[in-house]
Amino acid sequence: MAGGTVSGNSAADGSNLFLSQNGSAIMVTGALTEGAGICVTAEAASGHVFTEGYSTANSGHPGSYFHSDSEDFIVELENGEAVLTIKSEIVFDAGGGEGVMETVPVGRGAAYLLPDCDFTAPAGQIFAGVWKVEQLDSPDGTDDGAAEVEAGKKITVNKRYVRLTAVWEEISEDTVIIKSANVEFRGKIRLQFAFSFPENVLTDEGAYVTFEKAGTTTKMLISEGTAGADSVSFIIPIPAPEYADDIVVRVYDGEDSLLTLKSVNGTDYTENGFVYSVKTYAQNKSQSGSTESIRALAKALDDYGTAAQIFFQYGDTIGLSVDSAVSAVTPGDLAPYALTVTGTKPDGVTGAGIVVAFDTDNTLRVTFKTDGSRALGGYTFLLDGTETVPRKSCKNGYLQVKNIAAPNLDTPHTFTVTDGTNTYTVTASALSYAYTSVKNGDSDRQNLGKALYLYNQAADAHFVSCPQVPPLRLAVQST
Repeated sequence: MAGGTVSGNSAADGSNLFLSQNGSAIMVTGALTEGAGICVTAEAASGHVFTEGYSTANSGHPGSYFHSDSEDFIVELENGEAVLTIKSEIVFDAGGGEGVMETVPVGRGAAYLLPDCDFTAPAGQIFAGVWKVEQLDSPDGTDDGAAEVEAGKKITVNKRYVRLTAVWEEISEDTVIIKSANVEFRGKIRLQFAFSFPENVLTDEGAYVTFEKAGTTTKMLISEGTAGADSVSFIIPIPAPEYADDIVVRVYDGEDSLLTLKSVNGTDYTENGFVYSVKTYAQNKSQSGSTESIRALAKALDDYGTAAQIFFQYGDTIGLSVDSAVSAVTPGDLAPYALTVTGTKPDGVTGAGIVVAFDTDNTLRVTFKTDGSRALGGYTFLLDGTETVPRKSCKNGYLQVKNIAAPNLDTPHTFTVTDGTNTYTVTASALSYAYTSVKNGDSDRQNLGKALYLYNQAADAHFVSCPQVPPLRLAVQST
């Protein structure tokens, strides 16, 4: 490289990049030739970067640590080393659509994976699933050898610029578009699927959507969906232990004929159905979510689902384990959520127990235990100050708060029993049960309580900063 240098995260004193070699420090100050390699592992607290093997798992892309002082070169990862390479740029053209896709810098000669399309299609059209690929010496040039290449295929970058132009096609009158898949963080985690139906399907009273999960198929008429401005949505509740179960989505007309189903990026799901799960959502969003808070919430959801699956021994749990962040939670973290008891137990009431039902939805239940000497009708029960008829369990009675949304798992509720003379009140939240689980349960129950706590904390942080959870666009998902 003519006159180019490489610099990295400098030390506080402003000195240049340091590397280690057999325990000795070397300072890189001179020009490096094209293809020169520097092997690094991680950034030390001082700001230096040290070598002896580059690890993407620990260090991320070398571009985070190094840069070239010449705009004609870029630092890339090659065979475990940070390598100085001639720079090319991938630029995107909407081809009549709308929106922006950011320019991507890559090394010359790199194999570049053509992405899905994030542009908004022109009215009445859909991404054809291919890009027009032009290799150019200047950003406004033309390529007589341009070719159309499918998204998901790799191309070799041979010129200074590669222009990718979206190719669109007309939407046929029998094509259904699945526009988005999203998770609603309610008590029951809910998958929401949004579709764009052609007019002839919307007016077909017998047309329907099927959702197949774990061998069971749910059929919903299109008329049963929730109509929005430009889509129709359907909600499928998913209990936490079942978060990894795939849902296979298909659409049929009133004559039970399978309709063409495509995503906004042109992927055809007709034959095999659109396959999705809460786990898919969580893992995608934890990597590619638009904000730090949604990435953290998606990661916590993934951990919570894993812990619930292990605890309830649902499906194949071989090889499943909770994340180290879950294991690191202590009883002290949850101690502020411990239940409290006030008042005096009425005659015949011997105590109270708390449980959360995770397998159906997040339901907080407090059971008042009695010795059976008095019928439940002889007591008055109140939930959050409102008189409530208890549910009976043998000689005991219980009150419950159902379908607790993720941000509300730490919200305390009052459960009261009185005989007119003595009043006994338990104040507890879903995290009160998590606390008892972490403090007294076996390892799987402890991990479930810990994961529930982290899930609530992430939800609290996210919904304060971003009240609405953005949908995962199918144009950028990995399936």
